[in-house]
Amino acid sequence: MNNIYKTEGLILKQLNENDAQLVLDYYIRNKKFLAEWETQRNEDFYTLEVQRDSLFNDVESHRKGASLRLWVFKKEDESKVIGCVSFQNIVRSIMQSCILGYKSDVSEAGRGFMTEALH
Repeated sequence: MNNIYKTEGLILKQLNENDAQLVLDYYIRNKKFLAEWETQRNEDFYTLEVQRDSLFNDVESHRKGASLRLWVFKKEDESKVIGCVSFQNIVRSIMQSCILGYKSDVSEAGRGFMTEALH
């Protein structure tokens, strides 16, 4: 699992269950902001256990070739997730396809970071 990509100002990397606190902090910070676009979350979602399980499942799904989720950090601060980019339901056949998703931190929205990450 060495999926790390760098842009001019960002680092995108696949995380694992050892990084659950970073992801939990992101979701807690952005709970209200993301509510408009994501499914309704119960309070269990905002626990280390659920985030560890989710990150473990992300790694397993990637290992099987079904998805890839990359968490986004500013180069100057790798201690704070500012978003993520995900490629889900990857289909490898005559028609290569996937579903692309992304989300940003409320404090970084509109600053071009997700556009940079997606490029």
